[in-house]
Amino acid sequence: TTPRYIRVGDVVHIWANLLNINESGTQTSDLYITGLPFSPSFGAPIGTVMMHSITMTGGRGNLTLYTNGTGLYIYETISGADWNSIEWSKISDNDDIYLCGTYSVQ
Repeated sequence: TTPRYIRVGDVVHIWANLLNINESGTQTSDLYITGLPFSPSFGAPIGTVMMHSITMTGGRGNLTLYTNGTGLYIYETISGADWNSIEWSKISDNDDIYLCGTYSVQ
């Protein structure tokens, strides 16, 4: 599905349905999403994520969309520990990710 955005002044609202994800080769790094329509002003949690068929381990809490000021990471909250960026190794072919967020471009 084509990602969408709306910019109102210095605020950008984004949403995307990443359907039937297919990886190429062996991925060993964090899942990092690029191609934002405008560069975020600063790093911050900006939205929420829903995932289908992606392997998660026990003790996980919410999923949060985070920008480092350039692209997007998906962070999971781990019970009794730090948060952690979702890694490519957790994703198999044909998994789905739905995301939405709002960020500043001041």
